[in-house]
Amino acid sequence: MEPFRTITTPEELAALRIDSIVCPPRFPGSAYRKAWAGLTPNEGRSDIFVGFGSPREWDINEVWTILTMHCPVGAPEAWVL
Repeated sequence: MEPFRTITTPEELAALRIDSIVCPPRFPGSAYRKAWAGLTPNEGRSDIFVGFGSPREWDINEVWTILTMHCPVGAPEAWVL
């Protein structure tokens, strides 16, 4: 499977539309869907992502860490499917 596009920053992750699907590079089975977007950072709410088959919700910082944990140092990357 090839990505629709590749993102390299948390800001690009935050800019994705609701219902976007992201995964770690070469691991589409570990995908997350952007389920909700925070309106402003000052509200204390963050973008929310959900994993497939899991009731748990992750915030954007948790998802970015998971997506990039196996990337080389200094070269974070995530796939948009």
